Amino acid sequence: MNIVVQCQFCWHKISEFVSLNEQSEIKHFNFDTQLMVFQLLPMLGCVRSKFTDNDCLELYTNKLFRLTSEETQRLAYSYRDILRIQENKHVLAHQAMLSILQIKNIMNMELAVIAYQAFMYNLKDFVLEEPNMDGLTGPDYVIQHPELLGAVLDALTSLIHCFHITWHESVETICLFSFTQLLLKNPSLSPKLSVQGLQLMQVAIQNFMPPNLALLMNTLKGSTIDQLGPILHKRLHDMNWDVRDSALELLQVVTAIAEIKFPAFQEHVLENELCTLVLVLAMDDSESYVRASAIKCLCAMVRVQRFWTDCLASQNLPSKMMAILQGESEGIVRREAAALLKEIYEHHKFLKAELGNVFMAMAFAAMSDLHWEVKVNALQFWEKVIERQMSDQGMIDGVFPSVTFSKENRKIVLLTENEIKLRLNKVLGELARIRCLQVLLSALHDHDLQVVCKAADIVTTLNSVLMRHGLVPDTEAPKPLPDLVSNCVKPTNSNFKGVYDSFGCEVHSCLTPVSKVNQTRTTNMDSGEGEIAAVRSRLINDSDEVIEAIVSETDINLLADVYNDYLKAGNNTSSIVTTNFNLDSEVHVNGEHFLEAISKLNLSEMVTQKTQWLDYYSNDLGSLLDDILSSHADTESNAMDCY
Repeated sequence: MNIVVQCQFCWHKISEFVSLNEQSEIKHFNFDTQLMVFQLLPMLGCVRSKFTDNDCLELYTNKLFRLTSEETQRLAYSYRDILRIQENKHVLAHQAMLSILQIKNIMNMELAVIAYQAFMYNLKDFVLEEPNMDGLTGPDYVIQHPELLGAVLDALTSLIHCFHITWHESVETICLFSFTQLLLKNPSLSPKLSVQGLQLMQVAIQNFMPPNLALLMNTLKGSTIDQLGPILHKRLHDMNWDVRDSALELLQVVTAIAEIKFPAFQEHVLENELCTLVLVLAMDDSESYVRASAIKCLCAMVRVQRFWTDCLASQNLPSKMMAILQGESEGIVRREAAALLKEIYEHHKFLKAELGNVFMAMAFAAMSDLHWEVKVNALQFWEKVIERQMSDQGMIDGVFPSVTFSKENRKIVLLTENEIKLRLNKVLGELARIRCLQVLLSALHDHDLQVVCKAADIVTTLNSVLMRHGLVPDTEAPKPLPDLVSNCVKPTNSNFKGVYDSFGCEVHSCLTPVSKVNQTRTTNMDSGEGEIAAVRSRLINDSDEVIEAIVSETDINLLADVYNDYLKAGNNTSSIVTTNFNLDSEVHVNGEHFLEAISKLNLSEMVTQKTQWLDYYSNDLGSLLDDILSSHADTESNAMDCY
């Protein structure tokens, strides 16, 4: 078997250089198909259903005869005779299945279909209810050979994923759903096999393999797919969390298809009370992965209007998700809760009484959560808020039309340039009131690069609309990252990595340029700040001494002082845009402060330089060696604080 696998790889390498003399009297056979026959023989030798009347299996056997030469057939018969006398037939069959999976990346569609059909006949043995020659039925066969069944399920899932096999290529696909359904009804099925069976059923539904889906028949009556709901209901109560998690992933696929492509699933899901069950798992399951998958499934359900009106609208989802954002310890669950609030806001309307609480909860999640994915999902919520505010003021597809209907005046309004400016100012005022602008400024200075990138994308889109209509003030050229951070991406200044590690997080990308620091602090040298001023005067002349000064405990306030200087967008914003962005403060970032702040930033260059900085210090071997040496020399600090 190993020789056959190596021959397949070798043939794949040289086949494109081999040319055949096309002669009409000679029939050519594909060499890789001849090799595939020897990989299939151990599997086909274990097929027990061949002793029953099976026209499809006979057609498959005739197909193999047509695709193989006489020499291959003679050798295959000899090989079969050897396999018959082996006591470990099923072990050999298992190895043969693994050998096919080894070459799945080099197989063509024809070979993939041949292998897929052979796996289907092996799967049939595990669901066949009638006893065969050895007296075993399908359920008993599962208990006897679980490894073989696992290989069959894994191979079928992989082949369908890689080659998108449907009923066009193989008639056997129409039985795949019914086979997996019968398999999942087996009470002796192990948790691992149950997960594999659910994953295979998910692939079958995604590729529209069941006949009802393939023919787009808008009914489930009288078909095997009608048992999908009871199977999911049972598996969602399984004792093993991974089985419940796989069942939720399958239900999510069913829900996505039910939205538009196959509405018959909507009634099926409601009849089996799956929406309510998913909500229970989202709130009360003991495993965080299951809770996260359940909330992700709810995200798909709230997009379906019928699920929302008939079940979910009365379940007080916003309050429950806000409770998860505030009290859940697992970041993956909070991440999905933030995504669900975004979906509800996008597709439905919150009650006015709870909308303020939702805004406050999402602002807190975007600014203060410890999980970067929660922050990104919260920023996506605020992106939808901005889009809705713009839409309410008449914007369509990112532009303002020449005329629009005013809901306030109840008449058609001509959108002149002055009218558009008034509407955009109204949008900025509303965004400031609900803390959206404060959230965006905070995210731009976040220590997670993904959060900064998402915030920069939102601000750039908003800024382009404001600049188009002349709302962004004309100021000096936007500033990229300061010299202190820009220079640290160069290998010659790798010592700056010590600053990164000593604080336990990266230095924010909004540090003031060195020259500016030196200029702004010159006047303070004679007023009792001699030590700090002396340190700052050496920034240009001796960077190594400056690094040591910053790392030292006595001068650690220098970095925070410089950081606060940069955040001052003017005399009016010094108390608003702070490093903490305190939501409890009565002072808000208004539209004027926001416009002034973003006009002084070059967002694209800021993200680019910060990305280069993090890539260098995350992946560079020299930086890692410097850290190891400095950690070895410093016996007073704990290196685990940095990694």
